[in-house]
Amino acid sequence: MLSDSKVRQAKPKDGPYKLADGGGLYVYVSPTGAKSWRYDYRFHGRRKTVTFGLYPELSLAMARERHHEARRLVASGFDPASKKQQDRRQAIKGAANTVRAIGEDWYAELSPHKSETWRQNVRRWLDQRIYPTIGERPASDVTSADVLALVKDMARNHPKSAETVRQMLSRIFVYGVRNQRCAGDPAHAVRGAVIVPPVASYQPIRVGEIHGFLESLRAYQGRRPTILVAELLLLTCVRKTELTEAQVSEIDLEAKLWRIPGARMKNGLDHVVPLSRQALELFREAVSLNCGSRFLFPSFSRLDKPMSRSTLNVMWKRCALATPPHALRATFSTAANESGRFRPDVIEKTLAHVERNRVRRAYNAAAYFEERRELLQWWGDLVNSRRTEDAA
Repeated sequence: MLSDSKVRQAKPKDGPYKLADGGGLYVYVSPTGAKSWRYDYRFHGRRKTVTFGLYPELSLAMARERHHEARRLVASGFDPASKKQQDRRQAIKGAANTVRAIGEDWYAELSPHKSETWRQNVRRWLDQRIYPTIGERPASDVTSADVLALVKDMARNHPKSAETVRQMLSRIFVYGVRNQRCAGDPAHAVRGAVIVPPVASYQPIRVGEIHGFLESLRAYQGRRPTILVAELLLLTCVRKTELTEAQVSEIDLEAKLWRIPGARMKNGLDHVVPLSRQALELFREAVSLNCGSRFLFPSFSRLDKPMSRSTLNVMWKRCALATPPHALRATFSTAANESGRFRPDVIEKTLAHVERNRVRRAYNAAAYFEERRELLQWWGDLVNSRRTEDAA
């Protein structure tokens, strides 16, 4: 039988040679000095060899354990060499089917069809919440208990975010099942485990309250670009990030248009906003204040970054405005519909709500443009009339 010192002291020779340990186990010493543990055995009448690993990474004690297991397999009618190949294939397959690997493929398939906001949010959840916890585990090994532990930990402080992560995990697992890379969706089994508090209801400001809203903005002691964003949010009826992340190249002051690429839209479709006279005036002022940044409203600390998403929220809080910024879209929608002057389809298109019928959607994009220009000018005039209602 071999000892560790005998294996360690074995020197290379002109040709390879063996140091036997017994029962078919031996050290194979190559002319280069490399030493590997091998086992010679007979299986179905044929002589075969399986290599366990290199010395000293695989110690004598470990090699004997592998040898014992291999002999047990032979006695049970299984081929150790075939078992080793099968284990290697499973390891390779497992590495390709971790939660991270499947999640990245899921993300790569969807992201070209999603908005930049979606991509940023999902990227953050994947990198900061999902991958650090279960990212390196084979997806088929993840249990509902694992998912429950992950979301319950988040839910202590952020229940809504925890449910978002659970839903995202479910979509990843369903993608894995669909592509035969995992067996099931453990996130589905824990639906309802996180209790998400109901969203606080709010009433959008009414047309009669626009004057008070604008007065609050006028009294704000913050930076002028922030006030411009708030007013333009009211006049253009877009979503908050679509405006705060606007780039100067998107604005055509001559044509009185703002072209928002689909990558920045919630629905992933290009959107053109006709600019009213009031909005055009504010956009011109914004360009004059942006210090040459490619962003129309750059960050206060870095010109190569857009305004922070939280800037308007801070402003709203300081101005004690109860209705959130995104509710201004509801104010516009209510006023436009109640006026009876504009078709509902034109109002919906102005809000960039997606027409589900593709033929109608393609037609509406072109056919409603002039009507939308008229609508937004009507809205700009209405807002302006409320701004100056006490001028007399």
